[in-house]
Amino acid sequence: MHGMAQKLLLIEENRQLLDLMASFLSNLGYEVHSAREYDEARALLMNYHYKIIISGEEPSGFGTPEDNLAKCINSLSPKPSLVYLREGAPPPTPPPLPGNPVGMTLDKPVSLLRLGELMRVLVSH
Repeated sequence: MHGMAQKLLLIEENRQLLDLMASFLSNLGYEVHSAREYDEARALLMNYHYKIIISGEEPSGFGTPEDNLAKCINSLSPKPSLVYLREGAPPPTPPPLPGNPVGMTLDKPVSLLRLGELMRVLVSH
């Protein structure tokens, strides 16, 4: 990567997984911030501009119904790309909803190499 490192926000309640992903992506040259709880994620989103958010937590369910990750991301301008790392079998696919910030969904566990390649592609757009 040339110039300033792109900022990524990792959101994951599992500390070991969070630390592993943060270390891997940092070694690829990204500036990585991380949060395990909604209040941490919200504070970071209000103070930094992120190119990409990687969340292991379902965006509309992380926080409260009135104040959650999906609503927080939708209030940002410009909106970062959001990659949701989903655990378990996928639920039935709902119709697209206005305001749904999820740009891509990957199933856990995800290969770190695949995640790194995906970040390279998303950052280049």
